Amino acid sequence: MIDGEKLRKKRVELGFSQTELAAGITTQATISSLERNASVPSSDILMRITTRLGMKPTEVISGDSNVAIEQQLSEADRLSMNYQYEKLLEVLDDMENIAEPEQQAHYLFLKTNAQMWLTKNFDDAIFGYSRILQLPDTRMSIYSIVATCELGVCYINKNNDLEKAGYYFDQVETMMVQTDLDEYPFWALFLYANLSKYYSSDKKDDKVFKILDTAIKFAQKHHTTYFLDQYYYLYAAEIKNQAGKWTESASLYLLQAYTFAKFNSDDVALSKAEGYLKEIDIDVSKLFKQDM
Repeated sequence: MIDGEKLRKKRVELGFSQTELAAGITTQATISSLERNASVPSSDILMRITTRLGMKPTEVISGDSNVAIEQQLSEADRLSMNYQYEKLLEVLDDMENIAEPEQQAHYLFLKTNAQMWLTKNFDDAIFGYSRILQLPDTRMSIYSIVATCELGVCYINKNNDLEKAGYYFDQVETMMVQTDLDEYPFWALFLYANLSKYYSSDKKDDKVFKILDTAIKFAQKHHTTYFLDQYYYLYAAEIKNQAGKWTESASLYLLQAYTFAKFNSDDVALSKAEGYLKEIDIDVSKLFKQDM
C-alpha cells in the first residue's frame, strides 16, 4: 500500500501543486488518487514521483515484502530499458513469493522478454507470454498488453508470419485505447515502436504515420527520448519508400534519427542511420564535432 498522506505532506512542504508534481510523469487525477490511498501506481511512476519529491519509494510503501518486490522490479525495468538482459535475469533470480497478480505479470514479462532476446527461442517465448495472458485479474494490465504485443513480435521473428502477428497487434491497438498509458510512459512508447514497425512491414503506410505522430507527441508530453531514434528513422524510411528516393523531408527525419540514436547510445539505430546518411553524402564524422 502507498502512504498517500506522506506524499501529500512532502508535496505541500516543497510547494508543489498536484498538477506540478504530475507534470511529465502522470496526471493530476492520479496524484489526487494516490494521496487518498485510492490507487497503487506502477513502479516506474512511483519511482519518478518520489524522485521529484526527494524521497525513496520505501518511504511511502508499507509492507516489507511488497517494498522488496517493487524495488527489484523497478531495477529490472531499468535494466530492460537499457537491454542489459543478463543482469536483469540476475535480479529476477533473487525474487520469490510474488503473490499479487500484476506483480506476477510484470515479473514473467521481464523474464520472458530477456530470455527471448538472449536465446532467440521464440517458441519458448510464445509459451511465456501466453502464460501471462492466463493470469487472473490482469486482462487489461499493461503487462498483458506488452505480452500480447510481443506475441506478434515472436511470429515476425520466427517465420515472418504477418497474418498471425497481425492478430495480436490488432488486439494491442484496442487494448491501448482502454488503458491509461500516462501511467506507463516507457511501455507505451515500447508499444508504439513495435506497432509502427509491424504496420510498416505490412505496407500500411497511413497507419504507420498516424502511430508515429502519436508516439512522438506522447514522448514530448512525457519529456523523454525513449525510442525517438526509432520513430524518426522509420518516418524517414517511410517517406523515402513512398517517394522512391531520399527527399529533403526524409533526410531531415534521418538526421533527427541519428541525433537521438547518438544521444540514446542506440547502436542498432545509429548504424542504420549512418548507413543511409552516407547514401546522401552526409559525413557523420563532422556531426557533433565540437569546436576546439
